[in-house]
Amino acid sequence: MKRGLTMMVAGSLLAAPVTADQVFMWSQGQPVTSLPPAPANFCYLTNVSGKFRGYGERVRLRVMNGKWELGGASQQIDVTAWARCFARSEIKAAPGAVRWASEEISATADNPGSGCVNTTPRNAWWGDAVTVLTMVTGAFKGLGERVTIAQSGDAFGPSTLLLNSCQKQLGAGVYSFFVGKPSSGKTARFIGPNGVGTAAQAGEYQSVPNQNVMMAPLTEAFCYFTSVSGTFNGGGERVTIVPAQDANGVNRWQLQARHASGQGTDACARCYARNQG
Repeated sequence: MKRGLTMMVAGSLLAAPVTADQVFMWSQGQPVTSLPPAPANFCYLTNVSGKFRGYGERVRLRVMNGKWELGGASQQIDVTAWARCFARSEIKAAPGAVRWASEEISATADNPGSGCVNTTPRNAWWGDAVTVLTMVTGAFKGLGERVTIAQSGDAFGPSTLLLNSCQKQLGAGVYSFFVGKPSSGKTARFIGPNGVGTAAQAGEYQSVPNQNVMMAPLTEAFCYFTSVSGTFNGGGERVTIVPAQDANGVNRWQLQARHASGQGTDACARCYARNQG
């Protein structure tokens, strides 16, 4: 983890039962959706959809007054978001392990002229923690707009949030989550297309336009977005992570990128192992 950021430590609040098939939803025009208490749970985005044309459009998952909440704003149409949560105690770790979460870490890519801009990487927590996407805002008009989390493979080096934009406005936010013994030098453990191990060893999943990509088993990991990009023109454009059953009857996380217009949508995802021991 990265020192110097506020940590929320699991306290006396008990986790409400949270299951893999429990999804929390928000749509434009609705009030914020209340999610489980933050001290005992960690939450992450699993769907972004709608027409995004600037900072008037936003989906955001954050901690307010000790609870996670899902909300947003829109001056356009069909902006929606989903989120899922897990109890921090579900992540297995060695005896004496702590479970900490960061505050929101955010970045923007404001482009005053023509052409495209790339932001300076914004540091999140070290590679011994996982960093997940929790907020998206701005104009998504093509594959030139992308928000990316680069998961660090260095237990003492930061993961980073990067933004690329060929439009006027783009922004994103993340939270980091750490399980283990601080400064032990042990990187976070993932399950990916290449197997189990560090972020580099496991790899990340890449969406295929209008097709389904099977990921890690539900019982072994939690899967989250590491990148979102593309043309978001309305409700026909979305990126989603949902539970699904593969051809062998195994319940897995599934990555979807759907589009009905424009250049298409694109997403990447990683799966954080339930066993960090």
